[in-house]
Parts: sequence; C-alpha cells; structure tokens
Amino acid sequence: MRALNGLPYVPLSVAVRAAGAQAVTAAVANTGGAPAAMVRLSLAAAPDGPALPALADDNCLWLLPGESREVTLRWRPGDHAGGRPAVVAQAYNALPAAA
Repeated sequence: MRALNGLPYVPLSVAVRAAGAQAVTAAVANTGGAPAAMVRLSLAAAPDGPALPALADDNCLWLLPGESREVTLRWRPGDHAGGRPAVVAQAYNALPAAA
C-alpha cells in the first residue's frame, strides 16, 4: 500500500444524466497520465456537502489513463429532497470532482 503514496495526482471528470426518477448514471473518467486508484462515487446535496445514502452498481474503481466507466447510483424516494443530488467522484490520488 505504501507504493500508492508515490502515485501522481490525476484529474477526474464526471458527467451525469438522469436514469429514472430516483437514479442517475455518472460517467467518470481519468483524464490524467497515471492510474486513478480506488475511485469512489457518492451522492451529495451539494458538491462540497456530506455523502447521502445511495446504492451504486459499481464502486472503488481503478481507472487507467484515459479510461472511463459508467456507474448508476440509486436512492429511495424521499431520501433527497430538493431535486437531483450531485455526484461526487473521489480517488486516492485525485481531488474530488462533482457534477
């Protein structure tokens, strides 16, 4: 695990589209030149807010340089009042990215 500390920081990008009344599909991409380690997706009421309850069909991803992946996140009705929540992508070697 110490070798992960030597990974350079990489930028992540996130694009979101609706996937139903209580779901979104997020396309997360590694736009950097090194692998993105342990990419995690979560929902938040605001991009810098705390994580909200959600189920993701995949999580804790590794993305190679230039690789992208689509992940659908679902929530229960009533869990997220006030519209669609933000999707936040974080990785061990990346700053958070939100959409």
